[in-house]
Amino acid sequence: MPDTQPPNHAPGADASREVLVHSDGPAESAGLTAALRSAANAAAALAPGVPIDVVLQGRGVSLLARLRPA
Repeated sequence: MPDTQPPNHAPGADASREVLVHSDGPAESAGLTAALRSAANAAAALAPGVPIDVVLQGRGVSLLARLRPA
């Protein structure tokens, strides 16, 4: 059953939320660009301060970045 509740954009409504964006593949792939675009879109859509973790994995490289948009 779909969620029929309207989004709650009151201050602190998203305080318990976190977003994880993951990309797996070569660093030069479109996946890297898509992961960063997804993180930027999440930051714009969520309440300020909601943490966004970005995990990028490629051959021999793993990167984890935590963003806390203001």
